[in-house]
Amino acid sequence: MNLNFLPPIASLIVLSLSSSGQDAAQAPTKPKEISAKDKAAVIEIFKPFDDHLSSTYYYLEFRNNETYGLGNPGANTLAAMKTGRFSSPSLLYRWYAEIGVLYVIWRPPTTSLEAIFGKENALKLKTIFAKYSVGAR
Repeated sequence: MNLNFLPPIASLIVLSLSSSGQDAAQAPTKPKEISAKDKAAVIEIFKPFDDHLSSTYYYLEFRNNETYGLGNPGANTLAAMKTGRFSSPSLLYRWYAEIGVLYVIWRPPTTSLEAIFGKENALKLKTIFAKYSVGAR
């Protein structure tokens, strides 16, 4: 029986294992962050609802636990929203896990962003978040 082929196979296995170990040892990739300009634009779009007399309340959260708005959904509701296991006819929400941004709107007159924010601001909001969606460039 000829065993001359064993050393090349053994070296391939060792090489394969060592290169996969290098991949695992690399630092994890930093999560995407919304740019300061886009963050400011999002805050500005929601700002009209900061009036205490507004019938629409909102909650806006960024990755670093920076929050805006008069609404507070509570920790359990936030956790459920972030896992996609939440539904309510009186809330409109969207979780952008890629960049760690969540918005919640209470008692929206409709689920149409155009009806809530106006055409121009709804388009700005959609354009901003589309830049950070998975597969976006």
